[in-house]
Amino acid sequence: MFCNLLEVSWGHKVDWEYWKSSAQSLAPNHPTMARESSNQEDKQLEKVQGSETFNSIRREHSKILNAMVSKIRVKGYSIRTEQSYESWICRFIAYHQNRSPQEILKKS
Repeated sequence: MFCNLLEVSWGHKVDWEYWKSSAQSLAPNHPTMARESSNQEDKQLEKVQGSETFNSIRREHSKILNAMVSKIRVKGYSIRTEQSYESWICRFIAYHQNRSPQEILKKS
């Protein structure tokens, strides 16, 4: 058992079978589950989230946004984190008059 490996004194006091049997699997579409990219899902999110300015940024800078999403999904971050990061990247690009982050960072 994991507690034996950690050598914690309280490990034997926990009813591990209770916790194991009461655990539930999350639905594949649960917001905290990592998932594969789906163009249809991405288009639905685009309609729901953000203004037309952000939607324009998403279209123009899809390469960098898709790369970020891929990295986040590989790391197993939640969908909410993914959405938050994507939104902040769009804000960053909008603040810099729709220039790509690579262009902005070159001039810094």
